[in-house]
Amino acid sequence: AFWNIVSPTGLLFLPAIVHDFAYQNGYLLLKDGSKRKLDRALADKILRNMALELHGQTFRGRMRIGVAYYSVRSSGWIVWRNRKEK
Repeated sequence: AFWNIVSPTGLLFLPAIVHDFAYQNGYLLLKDGSKRKLDRALADKILRNMALELHGQTFRGRMRIGVAYYSVRSSGWIVWRNRKEK
C-alpha cells in the first residue's frame, strides 16, 4: 500500500537516486567535479525540491511528494546515523 503511493520507481525515481547517494556519502558531486558536503535536512530538501520541479504540477503529485518528504524526515535519521563517513 505504501509503495503504491510513494513508489521509488515512479515519480521519485531520479530524486531518490540523488537523495540516496547523498545519504550514503554525505556529499553531492558538483558540475566542476568538487564535492559539496551536506547534512540530512539538506539531502531531504533536495529530494523534495527535485520531485516538485519534475512532478509537482498536480495535486496528486504534490501529495505523494509530501508523503515521501515527511517519511524521510521522520525516519531517515536511522540510515543517516549508520552511514560511513567518507
